[in-house]
Amino acid sequence: EFKRIMRTYITNFYMGIVECQLGKQIDSEILFVVRLYLAGATEAINDWIVGGAKLSIEELNRLLYLGMPEKIRNLVIFNELDAETAKKIARNAYPE
Repeated sequence: EFKRIMRTYITNFYMGIVECQLGKQIDSEILFVVRLYLAGATEAINDWIVGGAKLSIEELNRLLYLGMPEKIRNLVIFNELDAETAKKIARNAYPE
C-alpha cells in the first residue's frame, strides 16, 4: 500500500513538473519515459527507506539523477520553478 501511494504521488508530482515546464499536456512518448523512469526510481527509494537509508539523501538524489533518461532530464529541473508553483504541484500530487 505504501509503495502504491508513493508511486502515485511521485508520478503525479513529476508529471506536474513536466507539464509546467512544457506549458502543455505531456505527449504519450514523454509520459511513457516518465512512468518507466519513475517505476524504477520508486523501487530505489523504497529500497533506500526499507534498507535503513544507508546512503545520504544527496547521494541517493545524485544516483537517481544519473539514472534519469536524457529525454526528461531537462524537464525536471526544479530550481527553475518558483516556490509557489512547486508547492501547488506538490499539493495536487497527493492521491485521492
